[in-house]
Amino acid sequence: MTIQPFNRLTVEAHRRDELAHGSIFKGLTKCLYGSLNQHERAFFIEVLPKPVHWFANSELEVWQAMLQQIGFRATATVIRDCRSANEENLARIDYADLITLAEELGLFEGQRGLDSFARAGLVQEGKETNGATSSGYPTCGL
Repeated sequence: MTIQPFNRLTVEAHRRDELAHGSIFKGLTKCLYGSLNQHERAFFIEVLPKPVHWFANSELEVWQAMLQQIGFRATATVIRDCRSANEENLARIDYADLITLAEELGLFEGQRGLDSFARAGLVQEGKETNGATSSGYPTCGL
């Protein structure tokens, strides 16, 4: 309530939108995954974790272009400071629902799913993460 009302309302509207289409995506994914052939499933498993990184990226090139456009004098310093703070930071987003969806689809029952999510840095097999033991299943790194 202490931030600008318009900004707060924009963020709230965006959050509601995400919640609404998130459940639609999950339902459609479950319906469609069952109809995929083996080749299509392999592709799906490889691609599914990728958007997490897209959303985690702070898009510094876009911010740099905007700051330069308005003539902000400290653009180089701000971008350099932000870049050193890790441009892509998975801690910025909550991808627990994606992990749950992958579990519900059975993606972690095969090595391909485990490997795909591990390469993306989204799961750790058989390790404790934030106090929750995975009992052999991958866990979200939040």
